[in-house]
Amino acid sequence: MLGLARSEAAAKKLDAAGARAIPGNIRSPNAWLDSLPQCDSVIHAASEFADAMGEIEQHLLDNVLPYLAARAQTPRFIYTGGCWLFGATVIKWRLK
Repeated sequence: MLGLARSEAAAKKLDAAGARAIPGNIRSPNAWLDSLPQCDSVIHAASEFADAMGEIEQHLLDNVLPYLAARAQTPRFIYTGGCWLFGATVIKWRLK
């Protein structure tokens, strides 16, 4: 199991839970996407509570979803959250 961690404290929490941390931030997905190994599924549960959270989320999805879809074995993508959190996020990518 892997988890994205933007701080050393978050990485330690993931380690304590038995997961390996990948350093990164949802604002900059291209900095960590190549660190993702082949996997069966990706669960998106991150959030950025900023005024621009909708734009941050859309940028994340615009980069992560095509990256995952281009893999030889496309992982299942589980998207959490809702319009109360991110506003009306339009997901324009469809995985295989």
